[in-house]
Amino acid sequence: MKKIPLLIFLIEVCCLASCHRRPVYPLVLHEADSLINVNADSALTMLKQLETDTASWTKAARMYHQLLTVKAGDKAYHLQTSDSLMLQVLHYYEDGGDKRLLPEAYYYMGSTYRDLNDAPRALDYYQKAIDAMPGDENLRVKSKVYAQMGELFIYQQLYEEAIKPLKASYRCDSLMNDTIGMIYNLADLANSYCGMGDLSNALRFFDSAKRLADIYGDINYSNLISSQIARLQISLGNYQDALELLELPLKYIDSTNVRSIYAITASAYYALGRLDSASYYYNKLKEINDVYAQRTSNEYLARIANAKGHPEEAMDFITNYEIWNDSVQKITVSESLSRMKSLYDYSLRERENTRLSEENMQIQRRTWLVSTLLVLVLSLSIIGFMYYTAKRRSLRKKYELLSKLLAEEQKNGLDYVQRNECKIHEYQSQILLYEKEKTAMTEQLEAYKKQYELANQMADIKRHQKENSKNIVFQSDIYKKLTEQCIPAEKHLTADDVKAIEEILNLAYPDFISSLHSFGKMSDTEKQVCYLRKMQLSPSDIGILLNRAKSSISSIRSRLYEKAFGKSGTSEEWDKILDSL
Repeated sequence: MKKIPLLIFLIEVCCLASCHRRPVYPLVLHEADSLINVNADSALTMLKQLETDTASWTKAARMYHQLLTVKAGDKAYHLQTSDSLMLQVLHYYEDGGDKRLLPEAYYYMGSTYRDLNDAPRALDYYQKAIDAMPGDENLRVKSKVYAQMGELFIYQQLYEEAIKPLKASYRCDSLMNDTIGMIYNLADLANSYCGMGDLSNALRFFDSAKRLADIYGDINYSNLISSQIARLQISLGNYQDALELLELPLKYIDSTNVRSIYAITASAYYALGRLDSASYYYNKLKEINDVYAQRTSNEYLARIANAKGHPEEAMDFITNYEIWNDSVQKITVSESLSRMKSLYDYSLRERENTRLSEENMQIQRRTWLVSTLLVLVLSLSIIGFMYYTAKRRSLRKKYELLSKLLAEEQKNGLDYVQRNECKIHEYQSQILLYEKEKTAMTEQLEAYKKQYELANQMADIKRHQKENSKNIVFQSDIYKKLTEQCIPAEKHLTADDVKAIEEILNLAYPDFISSLHSFGKMSDTEKQVCYLRKMQLSPSDIGILLNRAKSSISSIRSRLYEKAFGKSGTSEEWDKILDSL
């Protein structure tokens, strides 16, 4: 008997475990995920080779394969050119997929928009990734998200906004003892303070990054930080200190930092007046196939040649400088336009989201009002029923008591019987009164019911009337004529057209023109604009018919709103007034 409770407990545990079972992925996907951090290009090749096998996999495995493909591409610095793949993956994880992978899906959705130069939308998804990781969960993903947010702010020259996410990324890396991540975080913080003009704080963070790189023992990281400190020392006028910091980076130079180190070294020598050394490093810089390297090297080689008295050589460098400077300016303008476009698109999306939110609020308010009225009617019905039931129960008890008394007291004589008769008449009067009250309550509830039925009928009638009025306008000859005139953009509204418009509007909306006149005196053009908008013609088509620009049509409508109500308003607000007439 003691084994039975234990058996029941084991069955319950098994049931709970089955309810919370997580997807099982093919082992090869876990291998690919591990390979991404070691060799992203190899992992990407491996994942592409698996595409033919995914048809037989579960949806969870297919989505995980797609997520890893984007992850490997991001790690291998392959720019995303479309958001379609990641949107499909993200919708799956948002709508019930493996919630453990949702933060990564948000992160790579943000990285996709980062590659598409849509910084505002990228920041939105990075923030969603953070919100999906409460506490100190998923520190590695959280660190990457914060770091990317900081870099996006730096890219947009919003240096002060970059400080908070970069410090958060540094905290995550500290908890994981990720030294390399901490080095990059400190360097990015230093660059942010440089952008803010706070050079003392910048130097402090650079020094911390240098100490950490030296402890880590990797010469490449140490040289990278040293070169950035040297650049800062040049900004502070400490040219000799900068050259001392560059001694090791120049010995162990590699392709990742060659342009930066040559440019910084050359500028230090140039600032010290050591033109031969500066010329040597500017010529080294000139060998690099990079527009920024070419522009900088040609500019300063021209200055050095001119200082040495070689004007013809200087002119050649100046010519080359102008060519490369044009290329840099085009890149700069393109990036600026891209940033401006992404901000504009983001503003439009936010405006549309606000509009939809307001519409949802209005729907919720109406739903709440209807629900409240229904609850009120239902409550009154329930109260009436309870009152009626209680009355019946009370009368039944009284009748039972009366019957009992009569049966026991019949032998007590005539006086007792007469007293009982009085009681009987009294109860009979109460019964009649209750019947009247019940009838009155029933009539009241019926009245409430008819009131709401009548309101629904009136709403249906008004809706049908509005649709019929629109059909009258849309099926009229004058409407067809106006819409046909808009196509060639060469015919305009005539006096006969105006007369026909007024006739069809009076037929479809009998009170419209008289109601419009109540807003005050209007010019013929203002009236015609109102007539045509009531007929659902677009501002562009109205502009064609009245031989006016579309912007002029919008100005007329907003001006009419101000004349009517004594305060400024938009053209759309005036259109709402016209629709209501």
